[in-house]
Amino acid sequence: MEGWIKLYRKTLRSPMYRQLNSKQRDVMMTVLLLANHQSNTWEFKGEIYQVKPGQFVTSLENLKENCASDVSIQNIRTALTKLESHGFLTNVSTKRNRLITVVNWAFYQGDDEPANKEINHQLTNNQQTTNRQLTTNKNEKNLKDLNTTTPTQTSAHEDLNPIVVYEQEIGRFTDTIRDKMIDWLDGGYFDEPDAIVIAAIQEAAIYEKRSWAYLDRILQECLVKNIRTVEQFRQKKAEAAALKDKKLIHLPKGERNEKPERDSKDSKYEYKW
Repeated sequence: MEGWIKLYRKTLRSPMYRQLNSKQRDVMMTVLLLANHQSNTWEFKGEIYQVKPGQFVTSLENLKENCASDVSIQNIRTALTKLESHGFLTNVSTKRNRLITVVNWAFYQGDDEPANKEINHQLTNNQQTTNRQLTTNKNEKNLKDLNTTTPTQTSAHEDLNPIVVYEQEIGRFTDTIRDKMIDWLDGGYFDEPDAIVIAAIQEAAIYEKRSWAYLDRILQECLVKNIRTVEQFRQKKAEAAALKDKKLIHLPKGERNEKPERDSKDSKYEYKW
């Protein structure tokens, strides 16, 4: 096996990574190193398997051979269970083998070259579909009714795929934006990080503020208001809209400003509920 993988320095601050002991971290790294970068045909114990990016067919014994000598089979079982509970991977076993799938493989390990952008979108969607079939992810929500004024609702919204939703609603997804988004997704700020980020992307699109700076401001406001779930996000929006309507009703008609104000240079990236 040749090639390399991306390992983000922010992994050190990940709540999941900090909870893993040294043997569990060894298993995590082994899983990343064994996963396929592209769709591939995998031969295991004389049988041929078709696997997708981020997947590989293995056994507990095979994983043990690739881990440190002090990692036992029981250590590997415990590590896989813990990594699965955190949504890092899915683990489907049979009597003869097991299929390991690294969740969000395309998001973290995908090629950023423009020529491969469309391919990566498809890989990410395929990865999400596979993950839904193999396990129930605690962050998996149906976002169809998130906001009645949402500009678009595609399978990417429903599959909680922030990178694709960003490119659909905001624009080009750069390496710098990827690093910043990963911090929001893995920083432990929200109970439903993928869903909250998508809700913020949709909110920015509604106000036609298609920039990372405005999106980042919305997420900062979520922190200030202690908004950790999509339901709390919707509730806060509803409360803000009701308060605005109430103020308009009590103003004399001639004093009402029902048209949205133009943004000044200083408030271009400001977001208030």
